Amino acid sequence: MEENQNFGIPSEDRGVQINSDEGVSITNNYSEGVTAQAVYTQPQEPINEVQEEAQAVNQPPVQAQPQTIIQEVTPMEGNGFKVKTSLLKEALKKADVVASKVELDPITEVVMFRVVGNVLQVRSTDRENILTVNVPVIQATDGTIITLKISDIKPLIDRLNSEEVTVVADNLVAKVSVASGEYNYNQAIDLTTNSVIVLPDIDKDSILINETVELDKSQFLPHIESVYPIISGLPNTSALSAIHFGEFISATTGDNIAVVRENLTPLFRTTAFIKSSTIKDIISMGTDDKIRIGFGQLNGIATMCIYSGEYRLYSVLKEEESEYPITEISDILNSNKGTTIKLNKASLLGSIDRLTLFFISSVVRQILDFEITNGVLKVSNESKAFETLPVSSTNNLKIKFDVKDLVTILKALKTDDVIIEPIVNGDEPVTHVQISDGNKNAYVIGVAI
Repeated sequence: MEENQNFGIPSEDRGVQINSDEGVSITNNYSEGVTAQAVYTQPQEPINEVQEEAQAVNQPPVQAQPQTIIQEVTPMEGNGFKVKTSLLKEALKKADVVASKVELDPITEVVMFRVVGNVLQVRSTDRENILTVNVPVIQATDGTIITLKISDIKPLIDRLNSEEVTVVADNLVAKVSVASGEYNYNQAIDLTTNSVIVLPDIDKDSILINETVELDKSQFLPHIESVYPIISGLPNTSALSAIHFGEFISATTGDNIAVVRENLTPLFRTTAFIKSSTIKDIISMGTDDKIRIGFGQLNGIATMCIYSGEYRLYSVLKEEESEYPITEISDILNSNKGTTIKLNKASLLGSIDRLTLFFISSVVRQILDFEITNGVLKVSNESKAFETLPVSSTNNLKIKFDVKDLVTILKALKTDDVIIEPIVNGDEPVTHVQISDGNKNAYVIGVAI
């Protein structure tokens, strides 16, 4: 991975070592094992952005939510922390979403626990996204850093029934203890530097995001949930593995298109090309009713932040926005439509499900024939089976659909009825069809040949 795609950390530089004299320095070649614990000497200050007036969308200025004030906690003997087990479970659940756990890239396999004042920061990364979840502590030693493989610690915490859990760094081992038992883990280390893995730190002094905008959950999450499925199968290396925020929200595979007719650029004050890995993380973690989003630069890299509840996620934006076919997508959406077909989504999905039973299991691409005549839709698997459904239609039509593409789109639409409209270009054969909810959400898929 190139430097400008992972917060300025080249792939060969696989760690951060804290040095009291020089601050943060990059080290490499992470591995697992036991070593002396790194000492963190630069506690992170809480982020406190203030949003300016969003006059373009008639929204009042939104003040950044202040950090929760927790009473001073009692230090522990040695480095460690005590927290509520339920809160740690939730934090690790989110951290596990972001940690990509790429073999031979240990920085993506670990979770770092760091105590800053009276807050435990639980952090993970996949190199493109860095997540921090704040957990209030019951007892802790400020400056504690403990790093473990997330595949080790999460299954244990998930199985604990105790109300509280304590984690202490005992020389070279992390001891996890509850009232009924104790569990020991070697910390994850970098054998080259002989220090505990420390994930990159992001604070208000290192990232130039001076303002964020507050949105209701309903202004953001349902939109990305509608668009994401169409690109969920693309590799992260694809130039199209992202969602574009412009005059409308869209994603494309190059042939199929997903669109939500919602313009957030007056609110964001910029267009954005958000990576599919980031979108997947946000959907998987969920959000509170209110979220805050901002855009800026980190080490010269276009970056976004999203704050929701106790977590904050920093993500590198997709670089290939200039290559995104926004003009072509707009032209297709505004092109002439042929007949308009309206039918019940659940009935159509049921028919498709039954008809796919008649495909040979070895068939890679399943194609169904659609024929509309006098208000009746006949869906068939060649000559093996067919079903008929009542539809509202202005004209007769014959067309073919790839089952996988069609089902993906139908499941993404949240309405009871769907509208199917072939895109026409004079007398040329129909090559694309628009499927929509009749409102903001629309999909364009290529017909099967």
